[in-house]
Amino acid sequence: MESRRACEDPTGDNVVCDVCQQAIAEGRRMRYAVPDSSAVSVHDLAHDGLRLVTACSQEHLDVLRQRYARRPFIEEELWIGKIARVLDKYPDGLRTDRLAEAAGLTAGQLELALQWLNRRASQRWQQY
Repeated sequence: MESRRACEDPTGDNVVCDVCQQAIAEGRRMRYAVPDSSAVSVHDLAHDGLRLVTACSQEHLDVLRQRYARRPFIEEELWIGKIARVLDKYPDGLRTDRLAEAAGLTAGQLELALQWLNRRASQRWQQY
């Protein structure tokens, strides 16, 4: 997945840098969309799999880009996020076929996502 170009964001409403946690002066904030399979958007489904990071300088933006470049992009993790977003809207649940459709997934993707989640939960359980 390709990242988006960096840009200055003039709003600067008390925003902090994702690297140094320092407040960023108005008009100095830099934002960049990085690939991240754990990121799903509440408002714009086209941004699923992209995380908007914020930096106070080009140096810190480069640090963030490098961090996310090292993180594996796991399709099943993204699919779980899409499933969770749908289930937030339908707390009583949906039939499997409707859940897959509402999440924009195939039945096979839904199954793979649930298998991935179960393996991950099992691994975490074994750590304790």
